[in-house]
Amino acid sequence: MMDGIKKTDVLIVGSGYAGLSAAIEARLAGASVLIVEKMAAPGGNSIISDGGIAAVHTDEQNAQGITDSVELMVADMRKAAQYRSDPQLVQRVCEESRRVFEWTKDFFDMHYRPRIEIFGGHSVPRCHTPTSVKGVDLLLKMVKKCEELGIPLIKKCSVTKINIEDDRVIGVEAEHDGEVVQIMIDKALVIASGGFGADVEFRKKLDGRLDESVGTTNKLSADSSLLQECMRIGAQTVDLDCIQCGPWASIDEKGFGLGPLFGDYVVFPYGILISRKTSRRFVNELADRKIISDKMFDQNEWVLGLADAQGMDTGGWDLSLAIKRNIVRPFASLEQIADEFGLDEAVFSDEVSRYNAMMLKGKDDDFDKMITQDMKPITQPPFYIMRMWPKVHTTLGGLKIDLQARVLNMENRPILKLFAAGEVTGGIHGASRLGSCAITECLVMGRIAGQNAAK
Repeated sequence: MMDGIKKTDVLIVGSGYAGLSAAIEARLAGASVLIVEKMAAPGGNSIISDGGIAAVHTDEQNAQGITDSVELMVADMRKAAQYRSDPQLVQRVCEESRRVFEWTKDFFDMHYRPRIEIFGGHSVPRCHTPTSVKGVDLLLKMVKKCEELGIPLIKKCSVTKINIEDDRVIGVEAEHDGEVVQIMIDKALVIASGGFGADVEFRKKLDGRLDESVGTTNKLSADSSLLQECMRIGAQTVDLDCIQCGPWASIDEKGFGLGPLFGDYVVFPYGILISRKTSRRFVNELADRKIISDKMFDQNEWVLGLADAQGMDTGGWDLSLAIKRNIVRPFASLEQIADEFGLDEAVFSDEVSRYNAMMLKGKDDDFDKMITQDMKPITQPPFYIMRMWPKVHTTLGGLKIDLQARVLNMENRPILKLFAAGEVTGGIHGASRLGSCAITECLVMGRIAGQNAAK
């Protein structure tokens, strides 16, 4: 149990990628650091990610002849954001992307799969996935590094109030083991508490579609309480209405689950999405997440994600557990799929044939899907199906920050001794976040926040 009053140079609220990055950098800069985490275990939503990092100019890209640049990544992110993002923040994230990717390898001994993925909205493959396909691996290595550096991590400790004096943060009130404790701060407070994807009441005020009927990939702890406390003390917010859904999710499981591996890594690049209303495709499967989710919502009912045996093999993931749990279901023929899900068999068969012809031609005349050399016609049984519908995945708006990760007030001036990083902030992704850019952002801005908080 914590004493009634605690004192530290830098207090970090949250123990995901952003918070741990900030803690490590602040400690390496010589500050005393304390991390508080409201849950019983560290990690937040970081612990359930697949660990992918978008980075440019990497050795892995160069070895495969992939031509990429900071400018191209900036252009991709800004386009997906519908140009609502802060161009300077986006530039900083992209400029530092290679550096933080190398940091994970050199400082934490992370290892990545040889194949570099391309997700919707990216112009080239730049998404580096850990060999385990588990974000928890990097997270646990970061926790261990904090332990080695002597950084205490207090779990089940919720910050309830931020104390201000003379327009600067001086400390916080928190609840721990049923007791109210005071934490005094000499240098800075870093908010890295994550997004509010599981806060149904808050999110549906911002987007009426996202009510109780829409699930979330987030842990139930992903609420808006600390964000609203920052707003109470005068923090400015940006893009709160930008709430991203993951269109690769399955309606046949709760939370993040197993389905996204099939949806994101197999269906979108190597398969197609089928409307149950028309028995045809309705979107570019490699569009960004917002475009696909919005098109799904337009259907007003779940849709079908289809891939064949060849697509499964090319995807390269072990989906045996998803198949065992009937989240992904194999079928011997397209006719069986049409019969099972009430599709017009002739229309559905014609649509698959049309798609296959376009794959062979190398051009998607219907939706302009990017076609790469490893994409093949859907012809090899068994055919695999997943029932798909968006789930709230990430909140793209939040606290407004500057290039030093300082939180800004309503007059665009920094609130003294208050920093933020990660999903609790806004301004980087605008209307839509591209796949694998979240961890990149968390590591880049978390490190910046920690370095500046320690000054």
